[in-house]
Amino acid sequence: RRILVATNAAEEGLDVPCCEFVVRFSPPATGVQRVQARGRSRKLGAQYMCLIQMHAGAQHGGSDAALQGKSDAEEAALRRVLSKVAQNKHTTK
Repeated sequence: RRILVATNAAEEGLDVPCCEFVVRFSPPATGVQRVQARGRSRKLGAQYMCLIQMHAGAQHGGSDAALQGKSDAEEAALRRVLSKVAQNKHTTK
C-alpha cells in the first residue's frame, strides 16, 4: 500500500486519485471539511476513518464526539440541498 501522511492542507490542495485509505486524526469542524477529507479517498473501495477522543475537553471547543456529530449533521444537510438542486434541475428542463 501507498500511504500519504499530510496536514489538513491536503483536504483542499491535493488530488490523489489512487488514495485508498484516509485517516483523520481530529474531527472535522464543519460538514464542508468532512466532505473534503472524505474526498481524498477516491479509489474504488477506498475507506475513510476519523479518530476521535470521547472526552477531548475545551481545547477543541467541546468534545471530539460533539464536533464529529456537528460535522455529520452539516454533511447530511449539504447532501439534502444538493439532492434538491439536482431534482429541480431535472424538473425545470
